[in-house]
Amino acid sequence: MKNRLKSNFGVCDVQLDYFDGYLVVTFNSRYISREQIIKALQSKGFVLRRNFLSQIEQFIFYNSDIIRLIVCGVMVIVSWSMRLSFENSYKLPGFRVDNDTAVGISYVLINGIILVIAIFPFLRKLIIAIKNGFLNVDVLMFVAISGAVFTGYWLEAATFSLVAVFVSAFEKIISTLTWHEYFNGTIANAKNAYVIEGNSSRKIPVNELIPGQLISVKRGMLIPVDGIIDSGSGFIDERSITGEGIVPVKKRGDKVYAGTLLESGSINVKTVEVGHETTIATIARLIQNTQYEKETEIGKFVDKCAGWLTWLVLAYSAFLFITSYLVIHNPLIFSLVYCVSIMFVACPCALLLSTPIAIHTGVGLAARYGIIFRNGHVIEKFAKTKTLLLDKTGTLTYGRPDVREVRAFNAFPKRKILKIAAALEQNSYHPLALAVCAYVISHNLEIPTSENFDEIDGGISSYVNGKKYYLGAKKMMIDQEAVFTKEIYDWLKTSEEHGYESVLIAVDRKIIGGISFIDRLRRESIDVITSMRELGMDKMIMVTGDNQACAERIAKQLGLNSFHAECFPETKLKCVREIKKNENVAMIGDGINDAPAMTAASVGIVMADAGTDAAIAAADIVLGSGDLNDLVLAYNISKKVYLTIKLNVLLSIILVIVMIALVSTGRINLTESTFLYIGSSLLVILNSYIFLFRPYQLLSSKKKK
Repeated sequence: MKNRLKSNFGVCDVQLDYFDGYLVVTFNSRYISREQIIKALQSKGFVLRRNFLSQIEQFIFYNSDIIRLIVCGVMVIVSWSMRLSFENSYKLPGFRVDNDTAVGISYVLINGIILVIAIFPFLRKLIIAIKNGFLNVDVLMFVAISGAVFTGYWLEAATFSLVAVFVSAFEKIISTLTWHEYFNGTIANAKNAYVIEGNSSRKIPVNELIPGQLISVKRGMLIPVDGIIDSGSGFIDERSITGEGIVPVKKRGDKVYAGTLLESGSINVKTVEVGHETTIATIARLIQNTQYEKETEIGKFVDKCAGWLTWLVLAYSAFLFITSYLVIHNPLIFSLVYCVSIMFVACPCALLLSTPIAIHTGVGLAARYGIIFRNGHVIEKFAKTKTLLLDKTGTLTYGRPDVREVRAFNAFPKRKILKIAAALEQNSYHPLALAVCAYVISHNLEIPTSENFDEIDGGISSYVNGKKYYLGAKKMMIDQEAVFTKEIYDWLKTSEEHGYESVLIAVDRKIIGGISFIDRLRRESIDVITSMRELGMDKMIMVTGDNQACAERIAKQLGLNSFHAECFPETKLKCVREIKKNENVAMIGDGINDAPAMTAASVGIVMADAGTDAAIAAADIVLGSGDLNDLVLAYNISKKVYLTIKLNVLLSIILVIVMIALVSTGRINLTESTFLYIGSSLLVILNSYIFLFRPYQLLSSKKKK
């Protein structure tokens, strides 16, 4: 059953709990539904039951903070409504039984339940803090709530504790603003393999393959293993591994990789590595290993401020109590209420809210434009980042070849060269073939018919108007004994130096023309680089698998600081780690070859329209619209959020100082202190929303244009 489930497309893991009779299936909902899994599980001797109690228990466990906030919020509203309705009778019941006793008991029960629900989750942290002699915000809140309860202000204590529940629930919401769709290997798409046995083949699940077996791969199939081509040839799309858009032709003796796509031809592959030993699985392990290297500094300054403020408030409250009770000889209850009022207004919940509220607002704002932040910590990291590494193919470029130049040789007309090239290529699914056909159609040229199409090592051949034409790379033309002139050699050399892919067309051993291809820059790339530099991104470095000449040309065209060419996943990862030793570094890419570097970077960014599942899983920021301008918007939002956090922290500290001064001079009582405390928290929330949203009205209108 376990093996049968694992062979299904989209199933990541299957675990059996024999003792409790549970089957735990981890699956990717994008590829397989719950109903499909249940159908796959239908087997004689097994009973499938939906355990609703477990589902309810799980729901409560994952949403406990939010449930507590809703319950406590409703009960606080009810309690204040009763205070307004019954006024002075809604208080602690006296020793005498009268008509107001029931109201007094209600006062204790309602507010007592609120306090238990609100405080209970903090008790463990509180005990640990006291045991370690560490005074934090939890200790301050517990002392303040205890003082309020002791002096009879149960409703004020319940209202005060509600803010603590709100802070906890809000942090929970922020921390869950992420996705858990980690690497589910493109190899999972190749769920079956065809093993060659004698003169026939047998279909088996991929997880049953072993090294040494010979497997058959036909056009349009994913290669399920790392191996060596034993026979046959074809064009293989290796972008999931290399990240580059050029599709190479592979023949006998060449290495092939799991998760790559055979676009044309057919091959027999001798298995070398399977499952977790394949290249794609190795890259996945790199992602997992580097995921733990990330460290965030979000909230460290705020936590330190809150810690110091806790010490100062407790010390100041103790001083005021001693002065009021022992020196001035005020009543004990009056002195306690006086101190509790100080602790209420000085409790740094507004300070603790200053960071998550701003982040939540920023995350929501970004989501409106299709920009998804993996979690709130990423925003601050990105705002502090001054160095950006950029992948080329699919990020700075469109990731597909376009015809750059059509060159005629031996006095052959260009229009005829294009027609013949399209006639040959119309039978192929290779990206270069699609580019040629699209170019010819865009120039309103008629494509002649061709006959006897044949794929050759390094190219193709076909008959057009009774003549046999060849189209392919330089090596294929040499194999066909075509005649090369100095002009042709010079053109090929120039194309190679500039990083252009090129093909030649020949007839009767005479080369009549050549076509060069380019992976064009996105039209917004130059403006994006300029805008990022204006916003404060000091260094922008391109890392690409392309050759030196191509990388240099692109880097100069965009005005980048530097570049690294001919990079493998390990090279990109090493580059990120070197820079990260001294500063924050962001990495934007789209392929699985970029995923390890993106995971190791302080901030990993991916464009969702071009990104592989592994790249999206490794990314901290996903740009959903496919427009590189979203990179600028994401950086701008991060900067605004970081500035808002600073303003919120400053505002919180100023409010605490002002409120302490008001309580110390006796201008406000405990009830008023409670509402002032709530008001300060709401002011921080309001500041986050106003400051973040207003400046983006103009920006959003520009983006829509």
